[in-house]
Amino acid sequence: MKNKQISQLTLCDSYNHSQIIPISNARQIFNKIVKVYVSREDIYNSSKTSREFQAYQNIDSETLLIVVSIRSDWLTPWKGIVTEDVYFYREPFAQ
Repeated sequence: MKNKQISQLTLCDSYNHSQIIPISNARQIFNKIVKVYVSREDIYNSSKTSREFQAYQNIDSETLLIVVSIRSDWLTPWKGIVTEDVYFYREPFAQ
């Protein structure tokens, strides 16, 4: 799966896993969260960069898109916040 924006998404939940902290600490939190998701059997089609993880998760008949990321301000790139966003994903209608 390539990291991209998909128009068929509805934000279900958003959670900050940290306050604004040094990037090295944010990476530790980020990597622990990603490790948990990657080990799950209901997670598929995942992709990871140094600051973002995306994966799909099936729960019953629903598909969710999980996005875990480290966000930082351009003025303070040495600090960041770890966030997790969960989106309801709806397949596009056939044309």
